[in-house]
Amino acid sequence: MPIADVRDERLPVDQDGEAHMTGTEPTAVAAPAVAVTGSGQQLTTVPLPAGPAGSGNVIIASGFSIPVNCENIPTAAAFINFWLNDDDAAAEFASDNGAVTNARHLQAQLDNPDLPELKLHELELFQKVVELGPPAVIYPPGYQATFESAFIRAWDEVAFGRTTVEASVDAFFEEANAGLS
Repeated sequence: MPIADVRDERLPVDQDGEAHMTGTEPTAVAAPAVAVTGSGQQLTTVPLPAGPAGSGNVIIASGFSIPVNCENIPTAAAFINFWLNDDDAAAEFASDNGAVTNARHLQAQLDNPDLPELKLHELELFQKVVELGPPAVIYPPGYQATFESAFIRAWDEVAFGRTTVEASVDAFFEEANAGLS
C-alpha cells in the first residue's frame, strides 16, 4: 500500500472528485471516509493535511509513568524499561496498541515478513510521520474525560442533526471549562 507524502495537502478523493476524512479525535493520522462502490477502489489511511504552519500531525505522548507515591521505584523503572527496550517484549507487544516507539523494535516489526499488510501500512505511516519531527503533545490529567469526550459529544450532536454548529461549540466550551475548574 503506498503511503502519501505527509506534507501533501491533497486527500484521497471519491469517484466524484470529493475528498472526505473522518475522525473526531486528535490523532497522528486520520482515515478517509470514501464511499467504496465499484471495483478497483481502495480505502487507506493518510496523514493529516499540512498547511502554512506545517504538518497537521502530532505525536501524542501516551505510555508509562511512575507516580510520586510509588513505594518501589526501581521495580517500576525496570517494568517500564522492559516494555520499552526488551526485544522479546516488543515482539510480544507487536504494536497491538499503537506503534512501538523504540526505533530498533519498529524496524524489526517492519522487516517481519509475516506482518499483516494493514499493520505494515500503519507502521510505515507512523515511521514517516515521525521522520518529519512533528511536535509532541502531552495532555494534562483528565484530558480524555474533560476534553475528548466533550468534543466527541459535541461532534455527534452536529453530525446527527440534533443541534447547530454554533450551539454545539458553546456547549463544548461550557462543558470543557467546567471540567477544568
